[in-house]
Amino acid sequence: MTNYNTVFEQLTELTEKIGERQSEWFRHLLLIASSLLGILVSLHSKTDNGYSARLIFLLVVFFLMFGILTGSLCLYAEIHAMKKAKRLYIEEAKNSLAENRDIQAVFSKKPLWFSVCQVSTYIIFSGSVMLLAVYELLIY
Repeated sequence: MTNYNTVFEQLTELTEKIGERQSEWFRHLLLIASSLLGILVSLHSKTDNGYSARLIFLLVVFFLMFGILTGSLCLYAEIHAMKKAKRLYIEEAKNSLAENRDIQAVFSKKPLWFSVCQVSTYIIFSGSVMLLAVYELLIY
């Protein structure tokens, strides 16, 4: 039984490290995207670059805004998963106390919307970089 406990502890530690790294990654992405959005909006010239260039610029801004939104939702999903795990652990502790048994392991899955937000964040940020390149080609 001790072997299972050590494996479970190592697995829990590894899962926590992965969650921390993932949160750090999304924080960095959000910092880069919000900085880029601020720079783009503040340095955007009012000169007439043509309809297609203005449309692409607008798409870049919207892509960055939606990328920031979905990235923020990904960060919130980490908090949501920790709250859910805590709630399940409290329920398991109450049940084990009522049934006079040892506390069992508790597992919490991240919701499906987290996976959707995660994939869409990557797609949206990649799209914004490509659109920004197209915008640069159009204005010069």
